[in-house]
Amino acid sequence: MLDRKLYIITIGIIIMLIYLQGCAILQNAPVMEIHPSRLTCSNPNMVDGDLSTIGTFTPRGKIRKKYFANRSLQAVSNPKNYQVEIDGTLKTHTFIKLDKPTYIAYIEVHTASDIPKLALDFTVEEKSAKWENSFIQVQQHRNTDVKNHQVIRYDIRQKMLYLRITADGIEDTKNKTRSNSNDIRYRDETITPLKGGKIREVKFYERL
Repeated sequence: MLDRKLYIITIGIIIMLIYLQGCAILQNAPVMEIHPSRLTCSNPNMVDGDLSTIGTFTPRGKIRKKYFANRSLQAVSNPKNYQVEIDGTLKTHTFIKLDKPTYIAYIEVHTASDIPKLALDFTVEEKSAKWENSFIQVQQHRNTDVKNHQVIRYDIRQKMLYLRITADGIEDTKNKTRSNSNDIRYRDETITPLKGGKIREVKFYERL
């Protein structure tokens, strides 16, 4: 009976050691940067393999500040003397596609400007009617305000086909305009266009 128990314990230890060794091998498996030729992007300069070129997000919105003509018209919940409206959207984005579904160990984003609220999402699905709903959020560094020349690493450890990079647009204060308002509730208004953040390169590293 004792020999049988010892045999079972020994087998259990061997199996556990094999399992732990396998996990260690997987975790320490070599990774290699994916060649730019395998990447297609709606902003090509972000994946051309050249850190001297810069890709810029395309904004599709502007910020409108409407200043109240009479302070008594302001709601209690709005102590400021103006109301902010967004024409279009604050969000900018770009898509990157790999040549085939690939297990990605991690991704590096090399920035070329300050970028507010940077976030990554990915999917292994091809485009379809339900494609937008198939994206998985990368929680690491999500909606982080990134500084110029900062390199952000995102651990993925999953297969992907498409990567979506999202960020808020940046107020282009140099091109802000001011005009009288057509609404009698407001004295005047300012319109500030948005400009996109800049990325030098997005690098993908696959596990071999």
